[in-house]
Amino acid sequence: MTFDDIAIIEDDYTNLDSVRMPQLVYKYRSWNNGDRFHDNVLVRNELFMAYPDSFTDKSDSRNIPRLDLMNDEEIKRWAENMLKNVRPDWDDKTLAREHARRVPNLMRDFRNEESMKKFTDYEWNNYNKQTGILSLCMQSLNNKMWDMYANKHMGICYGLDTNKFIRMCGSSGGNYVTYKKELPHINPFDDKVVNSLMRIYFKHENWRFEEEYRITTSYENNPDQSRILVVPDSVFREVILGKSFDERQIPTVIAHLKAKEFRPILYKCKVRDNILIRELIQY
Repeated sequence: MTFDDIAIIEDDYTNLDSVRMPQLVYKYRSWNNGDRFHDNVLVRNELFMAYPDSFTDKSDSRNIPRLDLMNDEEIKRWAENMLKNVRPDWDDKTLAREHARRVPNLMRDFRNEESMKKFTDYEWNNYNKQTGILSLCMQSLNNKMWDMYANKHMGICYGLDTNKFIRMCGSSGGNYVTYKKELPHINPFDDKVVNSLMRIYFKHENWRFEEEYRITTSYENNPDQSRILVVPDSVFREVILGKSFDERQIPTVIAHLKAKEFRPILYKCKVRDNILIRELIQY
């Protein structure tokens, strides 16, 4: 699969009113299961922008430009572009000299499996430190998501206002995940933004059940910045308890909701005629 086979829409996040996005997105979490990061979504309004290497799908976000597939002429062109980007202060004479000096080494390294592994490991470690991703679902009644990410229906699903979340967190953007039989080959000469979109928002079709919408941010200027975002009460629009949620914990959940300035709607999942549904809880 190549870029020509894929339609990418690059939205303008400086004008959120024009961006296509779901009104609500959902985060599935456990509750009272020993994971404070999960509990703190409700208790402290905290959401975590995850490191890419934390994902269950170990191929997630690891799709990088295929430098190893370039021919000799492409290596020369890639090297020239790279030098122009990293050393804009060099004049044409210096640029030509350095380009001629470095290209033979690049040709050797790009044909060497061990060298390419070192490069991809280095690239991945940097990318992992600099990228934060919030993985969300577009549905609140997704049985597989309840089972996998909300402690087998014993947890909580949070409905978030997508527009408000992106506005408050300073996100670099969000988009729908596209699922394919194979990940696209990323061309090293494609635009940097296009490369990033293809890397983050394309996953193998085995994960289609996640119905994912992602919100991303970059920590390129400060990799040590906290990834915990404390969001305002108004971001939380719905709170849905799993079908197997401990009934004894409902008063605790309600107490946390009543403490919020803006109270989300509360639901409890149930199974009716073999279909998962939501029932409103008045509080």
